[in-house]
Amino acid sequence: INAYVTYETGAWLFAGEIVDSDIGGDATDYLIMANYTLNDSDSVTVRYSDEEGVGTGVTVAYLTALADNLALVAEVSKASPDVGDDITQTAVELLFTF
Repeated sequence: INAYVTYETGAWLFAGEIVDSDIGGDATDYLIMANYTLNDSDSVTVRYSDEEGVGTGVTVAYLTALADNLALVAEVSKASPDVGDDITQTAVELLFTF
């Protein structure tokens, strides 16, 4: 079972997803996200996920549109696995869409 919902109001976009699966064991995973549009070219996104048997994760991302089909994204993610130490990752991405 997979359910996904979004709600948009003004500059805010909220989304949530839940997956209940029996493949490879019984697991329920979910993700919630909030995106705030600052202006025509910039937005900030925060995402939280929980995967049963894997761990949790939080991501904060900033996107700025450089052109109609080119954007720059900077993000920081922290994963807290069920086993092992926390992991923090950073990324800078250049996205070209067509």
